[in-house]
Amino acid sequence: MKLDGKSIQAAIMQLVEDFKFDPYQVLEIVKLGIKSGFKKDYGDYKKSDIVVNIENDGTVTIYKELTVVKDVEDEDIEVTLKEAKKIREDAAIGEKLLINVTPQKLELSRIASQSAAQTIKQNLKNIERERFYEKFQNKEGELLKARIIRVHADSVILDIEGTAVVLMPEGQIPNKNYEPGEEIFVLLKQISKGQGGITLEITQSSGSSKKSYRNLKKELFRFKGWRESQDKKQRSSSFQTTKKLIPSESWSEAKETELIQYYHCSTEKK
Repeated sequence: MKLDGKSIQAAIMQLVEDFKFDPYQVLEIVKLGIKSGFKKDYGDYKKSDIVVNIENDGTVTIYKELTVVKDVEDEDIEVTLKEAKKIREDAAIGEKLLINVTPQKLELSRIASQSAAQTIKQNLKNIERERFYEKFQNKEGELLKARIIRVHADSVILDIEGTAVVLMPEGQIPNKNYEPGEEIFVLLKQISKGQGGITLEITQSSGSSKKSYRNLKKELFRFKGWRESQDKKQRSSSFQTTKKLIPSESWSEAKETELIQYYHCSTEKK
């Protein structure tokens, strides 16, 4: 793969368009990809600190970064003051020196191109995960709208705002048939972030969780404000329905299912 200016510019603009990321973030990610591919092809720089610069016109320049020291312990990342002054007269101990190591013909092999692409994809995913976490970190205990993508074995794969999330068997409504394309509501019980990524713990059937029932009631009361903006007859009907759906008895799984279905129906009408 030839790393010419036009191709680099086009790639950056396409990523910005596809992922709606900040252009600066995309630029830094592309630099990481080029760095990864370069080290794959040029083994002599595998242990070196490589810096990639991309000009406004897409021109790529690759530098080897060296720290100026009195006594060199690692030639891959250090240079003596005497040698540094041959490159730049005002060099001083502790400074970083950039040595241009850009090949005359800057191209990446197939394997190096794959390494670059993988690095770019992984970093884009990391940003997406962070954005997803920020979006839902304050929504624990709330209902989220989801679309069923597919049913796999005993699990249901959902699309929640562009991200695939698994609804596990214990979170499903007993005996319900989940159909691809169907839109449902799920309760976000917990969101957590670990080395494996962002995890959403969701459910439609919380068993004995009274807290979940209270959250569902809370969501229905939010709806009530909209319902009360309708005509008198509709308000009366809505009030009676809501009253039936929110009895004072203790929690039951059947009631939670009924509440979710009512919430779903009313949202579609809105």
